[in-house]
Amino acid sequence: MTDSFYSRKAAAVTILCAAAATVAGVAEPLRDKPRHRYSFDGTGKDGARIADSVGTRHGTLAVQKGDSRLSGKGDLILNAGAWDAEVRFAPEVVTEYENFSLEFWFTPETSKYEWHIIFRLDNNQGKNGDYFWYTLRNYQTHRVEIADDGLNEHLQAKVEGFQRGKPVHLVVTYEATGGDDETPLVRWFAQGKLIAEKTLKTRLTDLDLTRLLLGPTHGRFDEFRVYDYPLTASEIRGNLRAGPDRIPLAK
Repeated sequence: MTDSFYSRKAAAVTILCAAAATVAGVAEPLRDKPRHRYSFDGTGKDGARIADSVGTRHGTLAVQKGDSRLSGKGDLILNAGAWDAEVRFAPEVVTEYENFSLEFWFTPETSKYEWHIIFRLDNNQGKNGDYFWYTLRNYQTHRVEIADDGLNEHLQAKVEGFQRGKPVHLVVTYEATGGDDETPLVRWFAQGKLIAEKTLKTRLTDLDLTRLLLGPTHGRFDEFRVYDYPLTASEIRGNLRAGPDRIPLAK
């Protein structure tokens, strides 16, 4: 690996640590390890294997056009705002768990976004289908949304500090009976801060789900993790401070 690679990784860690230092509150280690972890090692374009380093739910990079690829330096680079490239997983990466957390380290690589996708769990029927997703509605306004036959509920807010070339830490948690009347509770965090939370009427188990996607979007993924429990705010702050290359487990 080159000195420039180490310099870039060191700069990214510095940015993340600086962001973490501004987040108030207790940071704690994880109570348990992730069930799936994708660090995007290796090289390759269309058809490249996206390895699950702690489980067996590997994914596949699908590139219709453009230069989306595994960088060979621990990054997944997507340069597709349209449906030109994404990573495809079986839906069971998420749906085999009643409660879960999805955690991402993502670096924006453009100054314009319009409905670009961080993740999408769906049935491949577009806006009128079933889906649960995190989308970049525009550059700073993001949305977490669930839809049953196109009828949706969503959490929408601005994410401050979302800047081109700077890594951002994103977490979405789902607790199947965590809300009022034992209904689902979704929480959404960015840079260790709770952005929004909502008790949903629609359950993930109500949906027909056939795939999980990362992208399409313009940006770089450094890490994607799936947990079988909802991370607490203090665990999320602990992960943010630890960075994408270390899992801070409680002893």
